[in-house]
Amino acid sequence: MGNPFRYGQIVDGEGYCPRPQLEKRLRSHLADARNVVLYGERRVGKTSLIHRVAGRMRGRRLVYVDLLGIKSVEDLLARALQAVEPLVGSDRSLSGLLKAVSRLGISVSFNPVTGAPNFRPTYTPEPLRADNLRQLGELWRELDGRRPVVVVFDEFQDVLSLAESDAALAVLRGEIQKLGSIPFCFSGSVRNDMLSIFSSDRSPFFKSAVALEVRRDDFKGWEDFLVGKFESGGRRIGADTLADLVARVDGSPGDVQQLCAAVWDGTRRGQQVGGDQVAAGLEEVFRNERKGYEQVLATVTGQQLNVLRALARLGGESIQSKDFLREARVPHASSSKAAMLGLEKRRVVFRDGEVYRFSNPFLRLWLVEKGV
Repeated sequence: MGNPFRYGQIVDGEGYCPRPQLEKRLRSHLADARNVVLYGERRVGKTSLIHRVAGRMRGRRLVYVDLLGIKSVEDLLARALQAVEPLVGSDRSLSGLLKAVSRLGISVSFNPVTGAPNFRPTYTPEPLRADNLRQLGELWRELDGRRPVVVVFDEFQDVLSLAESDAALAVLRGEIQKLGSIPFCFSGSVRNDMLSIFSSDRSPFFKSAVALEVRRDDFKGWEDFLVGKFESGGRRIGADTLADLVARVDGSPGDVQQLCAAVWDGTRRGQQVGGDQVAAGLEEVFRNERKGYEQVLATVTGQQLNVLRALARLGGESIQSKDFLREARVPHASSSKAAMLGLEKRRVVFRDGEVYRFSNPFLRLWLVEKGV
């Protein structure tokens, strides 16, 4: 049989581990047309949760807008319009609205066979401004009038990377306020940025959505789920070995399944999975990702690298302690803080409450085990 562990993709069906309480709360809020903001670190399963709940809502269609890596208003508008392509299908009665949108920098054409629209960004002499986003409200209202929708923005914090981020947020909030019958879900993996959007009284989105946190420990039967995947291919793994495997990658669901997948590939039916097999699986992950680790190290400053090494060895509970400063070879606590903020900005690390953690726990393990 094929490897049963799934990561780095939207997971459903047998590959999805239930989160019944969180699913129930999210479903209830969206069914009542309440806007929701989902917080959670990378690879914790937010996108799969969203598709599981919002994608299966009775009587509503999902408009899923992925904003990861957007750099301009053009990018945002293109992503939002491309998200409606699967919903419009061959409905040419929307063509007037879609063609009106084309003057905002998006070309609209129709497949001559299926009649389905295709959205492609075009390049205009003048860059689009945040005010151009007002057209989205009309589009969402038109779609919802034909059949109710739920609109999801994934990695919503990346709106902050726009040159006109404040204006873009204000325009989006203004349009969303007019659409009380449509539930919106905002998901993000950079907690501080999401808090600045939804918890700061200076933000247009201040207290505009119900907050739900997606955590690593809110699964039902997570350990049994993982054991069952191994057993489906005749592998056996003890509770202690599984606990060690999960702890190595800080319990992050996506990273746990990545390591489990590597262990699976290195074992055979009927084999007992032990510490040696977990270590071999980890080495396989290192081989596949080493160039990415080296790229990270090549882009940070010398002081940031020293702080990163100290974080890998000592953890991020107290980055201004004497032990941490000595390990990082940093003379002052302010220097340690500045270096960590730089790493956080690059998304090499993130802050979990008052604790700093690696965005990629495999990078932490590689630094420690390889003595880099």
